[in-house]
Amino acid sequence: MRGRRARTRRERARGGVRTSSAVVLLLLAGCASGPEAPAFSNLGADASYVGAATCATCHGEIAEAYATHGMANASYPLTPETRIEPVLDEPLVDPHTGFAYRVIETPDGLAQEERQFAPDGAEVARLVRPMEIVVGSGDAARTYFARRGDRLVELPLTWYTQDGGRWDFSPGYRESNPRFGRTMPDGCMSCHNAVPEPVVGVEDAFASIPEGIGCERCHGPGSVH
Repeated sequence: MRGRRARTRRERARGGVRTSSAVVLLLLAGCASGPEAPAFSNLGADASYVGAATCATCHGEIAEAYATHGMANASYPLTPETRIEPVLDEPLVDPHTGFAYRVIETPDGLAQEERQFAPDGAEVARLVRPMEIVVGSGDAARTYFARRGDRLVELPLTWYTQDGGRWDFSPGYRESNPRFGRTMPDGCMSCHNAVPEPVVGVEDAFASIPEGIGCERCHGPGSVH
């Protein structure tokens, strides 16, 4: 009797394996024969970007509401009207290199200053770069870029707006300080801006740069629509 019961259990187990395999095959077959992904006409070769202002001609209320959103204000020029940060008189010192950084007033607006000192305290090098472009809505932070030809280069100091605001090194600069050499690549631009016009054949270079994340960054080219 024990032998027959053991055989019965083994046969049931084999039957369960066959049943499970059949279910898996049916599921895979269903996936293979599922509905095709829809074809979006704005992904075609003839589609082109028209700009957020064109979108607003039909979607005015949406555009007006979106203009107050952080995404729409993810990048913009630093002007007297958009400025919220103070200067920084007491320098922040990079512990790895000894470079000292301040935020200073210039006749053309705010700038970031880098200084290097000899052991006796004498200044041996000084660089100043203008704070021309703000990246970040200011809900958490504002990081700054200067123009270098058709490229944007990140500046070492960021204004962190929470808890009353404070100056500190830009993300990653405490670990490895690229000074004024970190350019903004297209991958970063795609998260903080609309669709800039690239310089053909030149990496990280843009002929024109919109302000903020526009409608077409998420919805795609609007010419067909």
